[in-house]
Amino acid sequence: MIYYHGVQWRVKDVSHYRDPDGYETEEWLLKSPLSKEYYLLREVDPENPSAEVNWYIAEQLRNPAIYEPGSSRDLLTSLAYEMRSGQEPYPQLQTLNRIYIFESKTEGTYESEDGSEYRISGIIGMQLTCGI
Repeated sequence: MIYYHGVQWRVKDVSHYRDPDGYETEEWLLKSPLSKEYYLLREVDPENPSAEVNWYIAEQLRNPAIYEPGSSRDLLTSLAYEMRSGQEPYPQLQTLNRIYIFESKTEGTYESEDGSEYRISGIIGMQLTCGI
């Protein structure tokens, strides 16, 4: 159990990812008594020594719409492909009436306990910071 913002969260799942360069992520899937789910992530990035450990809370969005600010074209159907193909990330994205600024990305694979190799989260992870 984890207590966060006065709520007792049950840990539903835990994953740990590490690459050969020392980048490491742990994620806990948390579930509230009202069945709300969030991911708590702990990141260690050896390329960013000023912040030895970063913590994030993430929520999976249901049916989101993602735009470039000032555009009406929804990027949701093309964004994952563009990220996987190595295209330059969008400098800003807009969703839920907020603009988010591209901060960093991670990519790679992890090896499971049985020796199988998997891509981390299936696509490149992007950290976006709210610009409002």
